[in-house]
Amino acid sequence: MGLELRNTIPLLNFMSGDDINKEGGATNRDWLMNQMSNTMTFMTVLGNTIGKNNVINGENSTIVSMNKDRTKGTIVDAKADGDKNIYDENGEVVGQTLFDDSFIKYGVEGEIKGPANGNTIYFDVDKTEDINKRVEQADDEFPWTVRKKSKINGDYDVKNVYAKERRTELGNINNEKIDNADYHYDGYMYNGEYFSARSLGNILFGRNIENIPLPNSFMIDMAGRYQAKSNNTKVNKETPEALKSIDYGIKEQRFKNFQDLLKD
Repeated sequence: MGLELRNTIPLLNFMSGDDINKEGGATNRDWLMNQMSNTMTFMTVLGNTIGKNNVINGENSTIVSMNKDRTKGTIVDAKADGDKNIYDENGEVVGQTLFDDSFIKYGVEGEIKGPANGNTIYFDVDKTEDINKRVEQADDEFPWTVRKKSKINGDYDVKNVYAKERRTELGNINNEKIDNADYHYDGYMYNGEYFSARSLGNILFGRNIENIPLPNSFMIDMAGRYQAKSNNTKVNKETPEALKSIDYGIKEQRFKNFQDLLKD
């Protein structure tokens, strides 16, 4: 037996967990797994501590100022830094986003305009059921009808639907186009995470076009051209930020449809 193999066998025996102490205690493998678990716990605590310190120092996204009953938070900062947690002003995690840039404002050509300061994330408002109902409704309609309702201020343009609801709640119903834009980055829960109303609109669009018997790429291209016309810009395609949410919606609906097929 070579030296290399002889040196390896004790380690293999240790990892196998065959050796048990005379008192019937834990195996070597159990001991090793326990040490690994302790290490992971330590790293998690360390990571949370670092994250909390970074928030207090203004280095992480997204940061909100919570109201007294902690049902909503006003966005005070956001960065596309890979951090998907939402923190309060004390550095405590109060929720999570799917995209690290969920609450960063984008221009019509996809340029970053900065954090959506002043917008509100509603931690007690879940829009999952509402989006699901709109998808079910659209699935029973002609594609032309779905397209029409997806236009600005249509039933499926939820970024403006939700904005209008909030304006009505606040008693601010004038200058609709300008005021609506102020609320496009308000956040709501969807599938257990928080998204801006703008992102939810694109997710709904993705789910709806997955149910239309036309190529998704064609529908996305048509949406991009419509956006270009509406926003008076030469960019006739969806921005990367919008495509990310549309793709999420497409994949979510595709998975749901597959599950429904298995039930039949």
